[in-house]
Amino acid sequence: MHLWFGDLPITLVAEHGCWVKEPKRDWDSRCNIQSELKEKVRTIMDTYVDRLPQSFVEDKDFTVAFHYRNADPEMASLRVAELVDELKALIANTELSILTGNKVIEVRPAGVNKGTTAISFCQNCDFVLAMGDDITDEDMFKALSPKAITIKVGVAPSFARYHLASQVDALNLLKYLVENG
Repeated sequence: MHLWFGDLPITLVAEHGCWVKEPKRDWDSRCNIQSELKEKVRTIMDTYVDRLPQSFVEDKDFTVAFHYRNADPEMASLRVAELVDELKALIANTELSILTGNKVIEVRPAGVNKGTTAISFCQNCDFVLAMGDDITDEDMFKALSPKAITIKVGVAPSFARYHLASQVDALNLLKYLVENG
């Protein structure tokens, strides 16, 4: 991160708000997940990787995601519905929730999303720049003040005020801001 942001006095947030890095501090975890329950989620998702070629599981510190963007769309619609049903049964009455994103199913701590995190950090901010390319970013775009600069990366409809066509454009914008600050 140091290469991208240098010593800028900014706060970085990851995993929907479960990890936070404030200026001149180390990363701080803000979430909790029972390792046994997380392992059960991972095991179920691994089973569906075997059932859906070209899918894979991403195991993060506080979330587990099943990605199927490269899988056959017809087969994926069937397998993903089965996976979601199985996950719902497993996490009923737990502190976890299921997030359905763009060709991804993610199990994460309930009540944690980019919108609630953005509100908690941006109440007294002078400047807010929020940029994202995923459906999960829409919670953040909706929650932020109208004064915030919200940017959707990609062409999908969004609650963001501005759009950039690609990740390359997003990186160029960040580079420009750092260099011309």
